[in-house]
Amino acid sequence: DEAQAAALTNEVERLLHGIRLPKVDFKQAAIDDIVRCFNAGIQEHGKTEEAKRMAVALDPDTRAALMKIEFWKGGGGIVGVYTFSGLDLSVLEAIQLLQEVASLNRKIEGSTLILSRKKDK
Repeated sequence: DEAQAAALTNEVERLLHGIRLPKVDFKQAAIDDIVRCFNAGIQEHGKTEEAKRMAVALDPDTRAALMKIEFWKGGGGIVGVYTFSGLDLSVLEAIQLLQEVASLNRKIEGSTLILSRKKDK
């Protein structure tokens, strides 16, 4: 039901918006590390048990694509590395920054916000 899905999305996003991170500062960080930091921030700064049950995850196909190692002449590295920072952001705001720099969509499944790559048009 669309109304139930919208209510669930709103509740998860409301809880994530209520969890404040004093600082996020990622410099060429792998997407797995960024998601791990978001989840640690939820546990550390969540004020209620309900908030601490929230989680951020990567869609398995997205994770495989962005954690792939590519090589090129003179080097190589993980595909999905990103740089962004901010002070006093909610977890939801930090996720939105990641979505912007990494071209990701988000959806809610239970108490998990799942990030996935945008489909090419």
